[in-house]
Amino acid sequence: MKDRRTWFSSVGAVGVAAFGMALFADADRASSQELKRVESAALERFAMHSNFEEGGMWTHYVPKDLNGEFDSYDPIGLIAGSLIKTDCSIHWQNDAGITYCFASNASLVHFQEWPQTNAKKATKAWNELADARLRPQS
Repeated sequence: MKDRRTWFSSVGAVGVAAFGMALFADADRASSQELKRVESAALERFAMHSNFEEGGMWTHYVPKDLNGEFDSYDPIGLIAGSLIKTDCSIHWQNDAGITYCFASNASLVHFQEWPQTNAKKATKAWNELADARLRPQS
């Protein structure tokens, strides 16, 4: 009796293991097929928007003709005493409708911690540049 139970339990364990491996094989096959489908859809979408003369698919994310406050210079850079020109691809608009352009996401996040205070500091720095005639003419 003892040998029979051992034999059945070992056969049962092998059967469960085989069944589990079959399930994982189906899951791997399904995920592989899903991955190929997603990759082909992404490549197709990229091909639709990859007119490189016009900037490719990234032109959808960079606003055209957007002018920010301070002639599109980074306000955090101004506060630090640096003139960092931006393309306004990273921008934020306050409740009054004033648009601020940033050179990096870190600058945007830092600005948004205290937007009114940082806007006042940037305005002060911008005016000091004008008084010292260090502001670029645009």
